[in-house]
Amino acid sequence: MEFTDKDYWADYWKKYTPFVVRKDILFSDLLDQMPDGDLSCLEIGGFPGSYGIYMHQYKHYASTLLDFYINDDIMNRTLQLNAVEKKDIEVIQGNVFEVNIEKQFDLVMSFGFIEHFSDTEAILKKHFDFLKKGGSFLITLPNLKGLLGKITKKFDYDAFITHNLESMDIAHLKDILRKTGVAHFDVFYYGPPYLYINSNADPSDTTRALVSTLSSIMCKTLPKVGLHRNKWFSPNIVIIGKK
Repeated sequence: MEFTDKDYWADYWKKYTPFVVRKDILFSDLLDQMPDGDLSCLEIGGFPGSYGIYMHQYKHYASTLLDFYINDDIMNRTLQLNAVEKKDIEVIQGNVFEVNIEKQFDLVMSFGFIEHFSDTEAILKKHFDFLKKGGSFLITLPNLKGLLGKITKKFDYDAFITHNLESMDIAHLKDILRKTGVAHFDVFYYGPPYLYINSNADPSDTTRALVSTLSSIMCKTLPKVGLHRNKWFSPNIVIIGKK
């Protein structure tokens, strides 16, 4: 079961402003670990394609984007802003469980996608269906089982309930990956103790300022005493490995 539908994402993206994909985009340190060469990548649930554009621009991959919601105007403006031609990013609109893609890819990635499904095992296995033997995978999801989750639940409940919290259990994720038989994997908390409220939420300016201040204090202090990259303070979880 999916926790969202096309109407949800149409409303979510209507406030989106396209941006230039920079070399220091979030997770760039992990993307730069991916192999070099004449390779291909698939970004699942990736509209408007920021990470596919990154791999095209900075790693010279042949990039494909798959999502069941595509806004053509936003997609076109994003490509234009990044000086990417339409022919350079293949865009496929369809349900990940139903779409027929005959080829497999050297890299399959998704960012903030698998947590919107009730069956974490099924959606992870679908990633591997698109992946060549020996290919790499990079999957990230938010960690809402700590302080960030409490902030989201309090001030952005509509977004909070679109997330499957069970998918954010590292032990559970590792059990699933062992069952899939992938050659190598790692699962870990990622990122400084960063707090945020999505732009679509509507808290007061004072609330946003307080959350921003708390986030800044945490980012400056917690790493110094080793209280970061854990269930309570890390904003993301990373799943990385090879098939």
